[in-house]
Amino acid sequence: MGAGTIRSVEFKREIALENIIKKRFIEFACVLTISLFVGILIGVIQGWFAFADAREYRPGMALVAGAVGAEFAIVLGPILYYALLRDRIDWRSGSIGISVCLLLGSLAAWWLARKSEAGWLSAFITPILTIVVSLFIRVYANAARRLV
Repeated sequence: MGAGTIRSVEFKREIALENIIKKRFIEFACVLTISLFVGILIGVIQGWFAFADAREYRPGMALVAGAVGAEFAIVLGPILYYALLRDRIDWRSGSIGISVCLLLGSLAAWWLARKSEAGWLSAFITPILTIVVSLFIRVYANAARRLV
């Protein structure tokens, strides 16, 4: 091997490393962005149900709930993705998981608001539901891999 060949191999390795770094950065940016939007969406809808009795303050409180949802999602989303779901999640299971969290979180907000006027507590129930749903998705994905 000549010196030119060694430099060529090193150059190809550097390019490959740069591509891996770019790919990981784009993946992280996508996970963070999706988590942010999903957190805002779930928070606003859940806040609408949680503060149903405060008619005049309902839109503002729903927006505050959206901000709280975004804060939880920015932290919890990447942690769950990289710890549990990476290489195990597809669009179908991801959308089902988001829908289940939205539905159950909104039902919890509605029920808590009706029974004890503490619908805001659902902001702490939904992250727990998200963890449980993520575990179910991981178990389902592992079982599906074993069947194939």
